[in-house]
Amino acid sequence: MSILITGCSGYLGSRFLQWCKVNKQIECLGLSRSAESHFRLDLFDYNSLVKGLQNLPKDSTIFHFAGSPYHKNLADLYQSFIPTSLNLMNAASAVDKNFKIILIGSAAEYGNISNKPIDEDQIPKPCSSYGFIKSLQTELCFKKAVNNIDLICARIFNVISGNEPEGLFFGRLMSAIRNNNKLIKTGNLNLIRDYLLEEDVFEALYQLHKQFNKAKNSIYNISSGEGINLRFLTQEIVAASNSDIKIQETNLDFQPDIKTSIGDNSKIKEILDLDLNIDLIQIINQLQKF
Repeated sequence: MSILITGCSGYLGSRFLQWCKVNKQIECLGLSRSAESHFRLDLFDYNSLVKGLQNLPKDSTIFHFAGSPYHKNLADLYQSFIPTSLNLMNAASAVDKNFKIILIGSAAEYGNISNKPIDEDQIPKPCSSYGFIKSLQTELCFKKAVNNIDLICARIFNVISGNEPEGLFFGRLMSAIRNNNKLIKTGNLNLIRDYLLEEDVFEALYQLHKQFNKAKNSIYNISSGEGINLRFLTQEIVAASNSDIKIQETNLDFQPDIKTSIGDNSKIKEILDLDLNIDLIQIINQLQKF
């Protein structure tokens, strides 16, 4: 059995590919339409996708990371996530090699849910274009998951990694600290978010692969089950770094659509023997590694 990863040229997919190779010493193949170091496969081209999957091992698990969340336009987000996902589901069914698909979902699919922590039975009410498209992606993939295709959706909440790109908040913050910047401007940081360390997220994904037959055809939150105030966390990170950088929050009158997002992780804990808790010291230690 092999692990195949789509979107391995992106941030999270590439990190997961490397983590699998280093920590699990397993056969792991990255799927990409451009990167020369990976198995070249164009998810936008259905016919070439079918041909490519025919050359891959039977009973493989496909982690579907592909798609960019950075598009501002709804149509661009749709194009980034939906056609590739439908092509993958249809091609995997046509090839009929008993592929197991783990779709990488997002907490943004839930939107502004009043019940906290949020469990998987909550009906999505996405507030953002990204959340809407990811929710649509999940719905369409499950509709395609019939007959010879099994599917899991892993809804990831917030990932903490000292190696984040600067397009993400902690990547920008740590880069500013390393470069001895004197000021970093942010939006309103008075938010409650559910964080997990990158390695814990990856371990949960890997264990879903190992326990696929037990967990299949369902949605699982990958979350700590606890909320941390982003403003407080940022202040603690800066203090621990001994940096004199100043955090300037702008647009404090703006009220975000989702002020609090905490996931209920009891369902995944019933399937996997994992410790998905986190504390402030773990977060700071993780960020200071890089």
